[in-house]
Amino acid sequence: MPIERKILFAYTVTLVILSICLFAAYVEVRHLSERLGKIETLVHIREEADPLVPPECEFSPHHCTVSFKRLISDPRLFHNRKITVTGIYVLGFEESALYPPGTEIFDSNESAIWISNPEHMKENMSSVTITGVFKRGPSGHLMSYSGELKSINMEVNQPGKR
Repeated sequence: MPIERKILFAYTVTLVILSICLFAAYVEVRHLSERLGKIETLVHIREEADPLVPPECEFSPHHCTVSFKRLISDPRLFHNRKITVTGIYVLGFEESALYPPGTEIFDSNESAIWISNPEHMKENMSSVTITGVFKRGPSGHLMSYSGELKSINMEVNQPGKR
């Protein structure tokens, strides 16, 4: 067999093997994608059927007052709940966020909550108490925030209430 035919044969065998591997990988990814979809559906059904009720919401399941630290530590417990939380409100270019009380450096969006509907909020770098419906993240600008609070009401706290 001439050398060109051997090279062509080796090339053809390599392409066939690669095609089989790619097909197997495609089938596996598709299978995993279907399983993930089923798991997500089951989780959604579970959350809707019997949502976890955090202790902060035990006596008033429709409205909870929660600390910022507690909200960030377990956001799934407060997903789709009306909550009241206190923090430092920062409004700026591509930013409308609530940071933990006592924060002085605002550089970590992971420990912040995106605030929707900021057009009525004029206070910047102020301690505020906000009531709204919480959605767990990622959310906000570039999906870099831990959650989102669709604001209903904002009250500026007096100095010293941080």
